Amino acid sequence: MRTAITEAKKQGRPVEVATAATESGRTWAYPDGHLTADIYAGLARAKHANGEWAWIDNSLIEQDGVLKQRTPSAVAAVQFSTGGTGHPFAVLTKGDKGGQLALSWPTSLPKAVVKGQTATYTDAVRPGADLVVMALTTGFRFDVVLREKPTGSFKLRLPLAAKGLDLSTTKDGVLQLTDGKGRKIGDGQRPMMWDAGPEHGARRTAVKVSVEKSDNDAVLVIDPDKKFLRDSTTKYPVTIDPTISLGLQADTWVENSTAYGSSQAHDIQLWAGAYENPFEGTNLVDRSFLKFDSSALAGRSIKDAVLALRQHSSTGCGDANSAVKAQRIPLSGTNSA
Repeated sequence: MRTAITEAKKQGRPVEVATAATESGRTWAYPDGHLTADIYAGLARAKHANGEWAWIDNSLIEQDGVLKQRTPSAVAAVQFSTGGTGHPFAVLTKGDKGGQLALSWPTSLPKAVVKGQTATYTDAVRPGADLVVMALTTGFRFDVVLREKPTGSFKLRLPLAAKGLDLSTTKDGVLQLTDGKGRKIGDGQRPMMWDAGPEHGARRTAVKVSVEKSDNDAVLVIDPDKKFLRDSTTKYPVTIDPTISLGLQADTWVENSTAYGSSQAHDIQLWAGAYENPFEGTNLVDRSFLKFDSSALAGRSIKDAVLALRQHSSTGCGDANSAVKAQRIPLSGTNSA
């Protein structure tokens, strides 16, 4: 720190403290001797072999015959199939050679349509039913999107291969990952499915998942709620979402309802505010929790702090007198619902 402050005085401008750089934070020294730190909720950067840092970029590019993240995190890297056969449709590799998990599709996949961090395989499940995969910083999400009501039985059986990692389900129906020593290293919310209702008012229900294992193979079984699919009030398209991710997430949101009550740690959105339940007529409250690594601030006298959030959409929750409140919640350890 002292060296950086000395250099900042010499140059007459802020200088980054290289030794304080982390995957989720940066620190600068200023000519007048004060320090500032940018701390991000979760992993934001990755360190290359040459020592240089780069912002994590989950957008997909084709490389070596598969789709890969442009700049994956050090925790996990994912790759997806470009279509056809010969590759699993999704592969998750834990950093530092910590193991690998691969999911295959039972039939040949159509050519992937790539947009940002998402790849879509149109009609991969059956006519009118698509497979959609999304690269995340700590894993991947895959959705089955039913554009129309399915006829007959509907159940997915996805071949599973693992090395150094094990995928299983808890008694509550949550997918979890463990390492070779049986330690939990990844988990998620209970798999859900929802219809095409309003963004935060869609009908939702849980999806039954299981992992069947034998001496020679393993299969991830996804069994959607048939009553939900056949219900005349269900609006199509319907999305079925099992997410697989490493590590306990840096942020999540919860709601005092049966549909959203459990942790939504792998949702790509965070919700905060209150609204009226369109189905039950009750008032519901959403709360978001963000986790920051504040170790860089230990032992420091803090002069000022600013929390910066970006809002990309709003459903009109609350009014002018019900502003969202932010407060610190000190916790010891990590808890996942």
